[in-house]
Amino acid sequence: MKKMLIYLTAFIVLLLVGNVFGQSLSLESTSGLHGPDTVLINQEITFDIRVTSDGDNHAGITNGFRVYSPDGAEWTTIVGDTISLGWDTYFDLTYSINHEGVTGNGADTVGFGGAALFGTGIPANFSEVSYQITIGPIDAQYHKDQICLDSSFYPPTGVWKWAGPVVFPDWDGPHCFTIFDPNAPTDPSNIVLSPDSLHFDAVEGSSSPPAQIFDLLTDQDPFNFTLNENIGWVYISPIQGTAPSSITTTINTTGLTAGTYLDSIEVVAPEADNSPQWVKVSLTVAPPPPVISASPEEFYFNAVAGGDNPDDKILTVANVGGGSLNWTAGNSESWLTIAPGSGTDSGSVILSVDITGLGFDNYEDTITISDPAAMNDPVKVPVYLSVGSDLPLIEVDSAFNYLITTPGVFSVPDRDIIIRNGGAGTMNYTLTENSNRIFSLSDTIGTATDTVIVGFKISGFVAGENDFDTLWVHSDEAVNSPFPVVFQFHYVNNPAEIYLNRDTLELNVYECSMGWQVLMPQDNFQITNVSGGEPFEFELLYESELFTVNSDFGEAPQVVTVTANDLELPIGSYYDAIQISAINAINSPQQVIVRYNVLEGVAAPEIYVSKNDYLITARENEGPILEAPFHIANLHGGCMEWTIDNNIPWILPSQDSGNVIATVWLNILADGMILGDYEDSLQVIAPSAINNPQTVSFLLRIWRFTADFNYDGEINIIDLVAMVEYFFNDGPGPVPEWRVADLNCDGEVNIADLVYFVDYAFNGGPIPCGNPY
Repeated sequence: MKKMLIYLTAFIVLLLVGNVFGQSLSLESTSGLHGPDTVLINQEITFDIRVTSDGDNHAGITNGFRVYSPDGAEWTTIVGDTISLGWDTYFDLTYSINHEGVTGNGADTVGFGGAALFGTGIPANFSEVSYQITIGPIDAQYHKDQICLDSSFYPPTGVWKWAGPVVFPDWDGPHCFTIFDPNAPTDPSNIVLSPDSLHFDAVEGSSSPPAQIFDLLTDQDPFNFTLNENIGWVYISPIQGTAPSSITTTINTTGLTAGTYLDSIEVVAPEADNSPQWVKVSLTVAPPPPVISASPEEFYFNAVAGGDNPDDKILTVANVGGGSLNWTAGNSESWLTIAPGSGTDSGSVILSVDITGLGFDNYEDTITISDPAAMNDPVKVPVYLSVGSDLPLIEVDSAFNYLITTPGVFSVPDRDIIIRNGGAGTMNYTLTENSNRIFSLSDTIGTATDTVIVGFKISGFVAGENDFDTLWVHSDEAVNSPFPVVFQFHYVNNPAEIYLNRDTLELNVYECSMGWQVLMPQDNFQITNVSGGEPFEFELLYESELFTVNSDFGEAPQVVTVTANDLELPIGSYYDAIQISAINAINSPQQVIVRYNVLEGVAAPEIYVSKNDYLITARENEGPILEAPFHIANLHGGCMEWTIDNNIPWILPSQDSGNVIATVWLNILADGMILGDYEDSLQVIAPSAINNPQTVSFLLRIWRFTADFNYDGEINIIDLVAMVEYFFNDGPGPVPEWRVADLNCDGEVNIADLVYFVDYAFNGGPIPCGNPY
């Protein structure tokens, strides 16, 4: 930990100065040369490096080199070390590293550097041969392969940067040499393609397939190449370079319909004996998958036990997607039969119910409609069967009755009781009562359905008391005889009374939408107890989908707010009612009418888009990115049809036309895109709008490495210094997004990431997470 604190202190010191002067490193000489750019086999090769510093001392330097072979040549050892120049005089912290192996397989990275806490740093006007790199020997099998010396960091490759002051030293490389065996024959090079054909599969309207890579190789010497293609749905990178090279091929299926597409990529290399060659590219776009539609979404059957079967009903199956829908339908319960059990695309299924042997109960089954190729396979349709009693069943419209009476009143209004047969057959009934409060019955015997008028006589009551009486309904045929009808008499000097300040509410809604972020309209009414007597609790009853209320229960006085629902109904007026009931109010229930008016927009449409400028960040080869929703609306109330004019190859909207208000998801196709900024724009078009069209601009920033704090495509000492500045001196944050600085991939950016960076840069610690090297 002490060593780590010293390192961090050193980096803070490096931030204090910032002049820029010319600095350089150069290849002074190379041993083992056969010619100016040729080295012989079977001997060691030494590179002498000169370090030159003009005009300023430097408190921190890093000098990295890599020795590599683009052709895969190997050697047995590599040694990089400072010549005896007394580096400890200049730097308190010095280091010389040797990373990644010593065989040339990939890139052998070596380097030296230091940081000054109390020393002078590298002196001004310093110019000495200060570093040597020795490799070899190289075997004869690598005749005509190349070895190269170039600048690097530890790792990955990058430009050199010195700190205190910050400078960018020049480098006169890269230096490449051809390995030469005087006794080896020479052969012409040929283009080798691996593979020489690529095939992609996609689905119409879905995302593009993943990118693929083919290798452009040589069987002898390296050669320069150019790739030619004019296929609108193919993107290749790079389009020119030196073989061997890997070529990324990306497909964009936006706008392509189902079918097979064939083309080729021409590979031209004037130095190759077999130029040109072609890579065949084929793309199969399958039709969109079928989508199962079932209508209606559920079924209800009613029957009486022992009676007739209910009428058949029809289930409609349809394909609302693409391709062909080959569906099957099945269920599990024996009382439900469906026919036919299969079909293609659209068809009708007859549902038949057989209640034979079924008793009084409720039954359920499920019809499962399936096609494994369908996007929403399977679809399930519930079926409900209610079998009523096959014997008479006593039912009354009001089994509990609450009656209020006041001083000086010796009777309360008559109450109508409707007696019904809720089962089957004929039901005769008789009524019995033994009550001081029930004064008269219009009938004591009858046949359902029938209405009985009950009269009452009240005397000798005491305010605040409650009396209960029961009227019994008897039937020799009914399975639930006798059935009680209860009356509660509530005695009060000053009964509650419902008062409503409104008898009608108006909710005015615009067709299609109310406008961007405009709330749905509201209206209200007040419920008051005007008697001044005992308080009452109320309940609101309604069945409408036109509106919602802020509370279905409450105690008077209270204001009830009614809010219109967004139902996208046609222009016109729609009515419903709210019933206000209070069990102890003398005038319960009361009613408020609600009128829901759908109106045509009165203002000219005006396009609103939720964002006009998008900054989108992604990592190389990160794949498709689902961005935040993109809203399109009419700023004012009313309808507005719109379309999107999009020519951006790396943006695929979830829909390109519609009416307001719409939410469009933007799929960012970042596959195959390399480090850099990509700018483009699309247009939202609405011919009826006064501000048609509207342009939406996009900046896509593709970054490459975790720890590349300043977004230059490299990891070096400047990124580490910038990270120190960010944590300790309120410096700017990582670019282009915070994930760049999350070196340990724990989802946070904190001091642990800085420690990780120091360990990686100075102690050979693990590479930042997600980086390839």
